[in-house]
Amino acid sequence: METYEIKSTEKISEVHLKSFLLTNLEKEDFLLSPNSYIFASYLEELNKYQLIVFEKSNSLAPEIFLHKAIYENELLITQKFFCLYKEKKVYFYQELKEKLDKERIEEFIKSSFNLDNLSIVDEINEDKKEEKNYRFIKYKKSYLFKLLILYFLILFIALLWYFSLDKKSEKDISISSLKKKIESQKKDNTYTFISSKIINLYYQAKQKEINLHLIQQNDNSFLIELSSLNKNRIYEFFDNYKTSINSFKYDELIGGYIVNANIEFIRK
Repeated sequence: METYEIKSTEKISEVHLKSFLLTNLEKEDFLLSPNSYIFASYLEELNKYQLIVFEKSNSLAPEIFLHKAIYENELLITQKFFCLYKEKKVYFYQELKEKLDKERIEEFIKSSFNLDNLSIVDEINEDKKEEKNYRFIKYKKSYLFKLLILYFLILFIALLWYFSLDKKSEKDISISSLKKKIESQKKDNTYTFISSKIINLYYQAKQKEINLHLIQQNDNSFLIELSSLNKNRIYEFFDNYKTSINSFKYDELIGGYIVNANIEFIRK
């Protein structure tokens, strides 16, 4: 069982939490297996999320999620770890890599989380039904973006090879005739053309740490919906395209901005 921390000035809504966590995990290149499960606890006093990552054993969660807390603020201290339960649910977990006095652990918890009343227990009160009180996120790494980039590279190489062969058969190709050939290629291969534009959108969004939630083709434009914690990055993203913004609003639940806009195929 491992723990990771992600900074966040506010608690993220349940609707956007999974996307927020997985995006940050992939951005930081944390090493997780395809069988990993994640429990996220927002530590309001520290302005961060603590992620407890584990792999289920015998279909059961780790013992900290099977402990039935009796008190509202309960600190479970064992020889291997200590775990704070607030409102009788796991709030903060810490593995013990060296032996510490219970008094020091208690002092650390009280000062870190502004607790005056704290009940100490030293034995796990196991109840398998407790697992049902927790929501775990199944980690599944998304390879869509990498596949799109791979597709784009293959497409680029194929077009490069095509035009190189064409050059050999036609020694004198003017710039104007080459443009006509490209435009003809776009018309004859609509799917290829549109796919390359979608790949470009994903690539530009990834560079600016922007999440794309919707891409819908409308004639000569895309209707998109995106979100980002940084307003300036959204404007920088739009600078690459001829854009018509339909809505631009701040969402307190995610602590960032949600935008709906139309983007034309032709770049500025």
